[in-house]
Amino acid sequence: MNHLRSSAFPALSRFGKSFLSAVGTVGGGLYFIGEDSTERSTPNASGYQVQARFRSSLCQVAAAGTVAWELVRGAFNPFASIDCQASTDNQGTPAEEPPEVTFAGKVATVLASLTVDSSCRDILLCIGGSFLVEWLIKHATEEEQGTIQQEKSQETLVNFLCTGQAGKIVLSHPRAVPQLLLQAASSSDSNRLTQALEDALESAPCPNKVPQGDIQDVLTLVKGRHGAKIQHMAMLFLSKWCEASVINCQMVASMGGGEVLSSVAKSVVGQGEGKRQMQCDLARLMCTLAKDCPSKSQVMMEGWISPLLYMLADASALQDPLLANSIVEAIGTCAASGLSQVQEALVDSNLWPLLRQFAGTEKLEFITSATRAIASLSTEGIAFPRSEFEHWTKQLLEWIISPETDDRLAALCSRALGGLACSSHADSLHVARRWLGEFIVALSESLPVYELDTTAPSKQVVPSYARYIAAEVQGLTSPSEGYSDPPDHVGESVLYKAGQALDWVEEDGDRGTPTSRALRVLCDLVADDVDGQKWLISKGLLPMMQRLVWPGSDGGDGGAEDCPPSVQEQITRLLAMVSRHRSAQKLLLHGGWVPWLEVGLGSSNIFLASGCSKALLHLRSDGPTSEAESSAPIFHDGIQLFDPTARHHWDLGSRPNQVSASAEPLVDVVFVHGIRGSAFVTWRKEDTERELSSELGSCWPSSWLAKDVPQARLLGLEYAAPVSRWEGESPPFKETAHALLTRLMDAGVGSRPLIFVAHSMGGIMVKEMLAHALQDSRNARLSEFLGNTQGLIFYSTPHHGTWLADFALNLKHIGASPAQSLNFLKPGPYLVELNRTIQEWSESKGLPILHFSESEPTKLLPVIPKLLIVPPESACPAFGESVRLVHVDHVRACKPSDKESISYSKTMELIRSIAKEVVG
Repeated sequence: MNHLRSSAFPALSRFGKSFLSAVGTVGGGLYFIGEDSTERSTPNASGYQVQARFRSSLCQVAAAGTVAWELVRGAFNPFASIDCQASTDNQGTPAEEPPEVTFAGKVATVLASLTVDSSCRDILLCIGGSFLVEWLIKHATEEEQGTIQQEKSQETLVNFLCTGQAGKIVLSHPRAVPQLLLQAASSSDSNRLTQALEDALESAPCPNKVPQGDIQDVLTLVKGRHGAKIQHMAMLFLSKWCEASVINCQMVASMGGGEVLSSVAKSVVGQGEGKRQMQCDLARLMCTLAKDCPSKSQVMMEGWISPLLYMLADASALQDPLLANSIVEAIGTCAASGLSQVQEALVDSNLWPLLRQFAGTEKLEFITSATRAIASLSTEGIAFPRSEFEHWTKQLLEWIISPETDDRLAALCSRALGGLACSSHADSLHVARRWLGEFIVALSESLPVYELDTTAPSKQVVPSYARYIAAEVQGLTSPSEGYSDPPDHVGESVLYKAGQALDWVEEDGDRGTPTSRALRVLCDLVADDVDGQKWLISKGLLPMMQRLVWPGSDGGDGGAEDCPPSVQEQITRLLAMVSRHRSAQKLLLHGGWVPWLEVGLGSSNIFLASGCSKALLHLRSDGPTSEAESSAPIFHDGIQLFDPTARHHWDLGSRPNQVSASAEPLVDVVFVHGIRGSAFVTWRKEDTERELSSELGSCWPSSWLAKDVPQARLLGLEYAAPVSRWEGESPPFKETAHALLTRLMDAGVGSRPLIFVAHSMGGIMVKEMLAHALQDSRNARLSEFLGNTQGLIFYSTPHHGTWLADFALNLKHIGASPAQSLNFLKPGPYLVELNRTIQEWSESKGLPILHFSESEPTKLLPVIPKLLIVPPESACPAFGESVRLVHVDHVRACKPSDKESISYSKTMELIRSIAKEVVG
């Protein structure tokens, strides 16, 4: 019989192989025609492509036929896998007859041999599909252990799992995962099977909807009754399934997955290093379920809090920051669920001592974990005990300001402080005020160092006023100790930045609140410091400002009406500065600021509206935010808009270099104040109180000139101009002029006809800017600036100096401290040369110039008589038109009482005539 089967087999072999190959070829051709008909019918499908695809399909089909034949041959050939011929051992003794191999065993043997080749794996799955997978799983997981079919079926499945697509088909088959995991628990080759399952899980995508039976069985395996290895694998499968879709998350939760995880978590705490991996797996799965499950209440995550905290203690004992981070993330995600049961569990837990313990270590990773936890808890509305709120506010401020803090920790501190400041806690507003005070101190500590005397060591200068304001806004009773006034010999270059922080005019009303004063100091400290502005952004500036804007709420959607106008003014000033930087733009656009700025734009408070307008223009500019690259106007601090809602601002800001002729302003008019002035204070109407100068109707360029000459863009230019060092010091005069010139050009001034309107020392500042441009007229920007300067208007400008400046400078010998900028107002060579330069230049181009002079003495102080500040011979040089203002003193020279006042009408006529000349 054996001889007959052996002799018949070659004939059967030849016939069967030819037959299967032919069937495979025909079937493959039909497959090709059905699948590729669409491609071949397209007009772009060339004949060459069709032929190539056809040849490829024929090759694949031939290979499929060959594989199918090998299966048949192996299954029916009794000698394919086990040699049954008689044999002898070395002594001539007949060998023992091998055991009979079943048909399933022969098929499994051939499959195991074929699936070593990856191309054969794909072909076999194409032929057998789900039937083949089900057949392999059935024999690989059968109860009888050690059979050929079980061993070879398992080996075949391992081979399949090594390929991404094949592994996906195997793992997506119903019941495959739980049955293979159970088989791995009892198999003699469990390591190879579990490793193959893990590799396939990482490489193959998981189904979006896993069968419910599979989830239920895997949840049972997660309980750990089949060993730690299978428990770990089951946890990995659950995690991957939940990460694949919210449908899987919902099914896990609905089947009691939350309670299972809670039970497992309780069983692995306090077990040391041996359970570390399981704790990591649990934290990962809990995090995914808490975040993605649609029905949060079904997850039962309140039962996780206690074991998670015990696991966090284990991580601390093991000094394992990676595990700690995973657990902290899980706790934070639970807190983000918003469930009251979870929040109550967190508040009543021993979380706070654990976090303090982490923060007290020297390991940065543990400090980062603690900060991440505080950030998650604070941003998700967890109620902090009062002592913890105070402790973490202080600790986070110390970390965020420290130069040793890395960027990652600083970002977490910023997020945590923002969460505390915008929380519903009673002390939340105090967080923003403390932040403000601490950063004022930090910035002021960077001021220059001077020697107190020849024997004492060097000491940092911290402006006393800035220190006082920092202490005041934080609610402290007195400023920090350690400040000493600078000695008399210290020059203005040393005190340059200190003066910026202290330069302002005392004002009444709510402009005297501690918060508004602190905000103004902060603005002055970073006004010209781009790096300082970016540093504040990275340290959480915007969340703190948001808290100050909405003091009556949690920083959400209301309460801005409770914020004092003076605070809003300084916040918009800060926003106008930082809105130029990319690091702030996304936060501003998506942080609720744009609607608030748009409301402020329509305010009758011109200072507030100007700041809102500048911030919005920066945000809506289509161009880059870099000053060097941007073609849209950039409004540095100190540039004010007298007509913030004018259309030409928005056209220039939104479509740089694409402005229509009708939308572009015809001329720019720049107003420059004098000593102790500002844009809106100096250019207010006569008899308007100083504290009302920010009202739109009080400022004549805004209420009169904007309507009389709507084609003009009206800008105010501000700079530090104190009269005494007791008010603060200004930077060097010429340096200030050169910096102002750059600011104006960045705002687009000089690219169209330009008119300057200046009061008192502001006129000297304007002339210094023009003289500097003349010295470097080969510079294209400066040359354009000079060429477009079409008119100059001076109000009581001391072109030849004033005796009062010389007198004030001499007062330093009796204890006074006059500002160094007064040196440029006293008669002398500087003013003589400056006048000569400007006169020659203006006469060479026929520049219209208008000089207004005062006629009445001015009351400076109650204890001294009235004095004529700028005499007519100084206010009216030998060039330009001169106009004497009757019954007008130095202060009121630039403050017309009505439109008929000559101080307004002459100015308006000159501006209008230049605008008409532009039109032609």
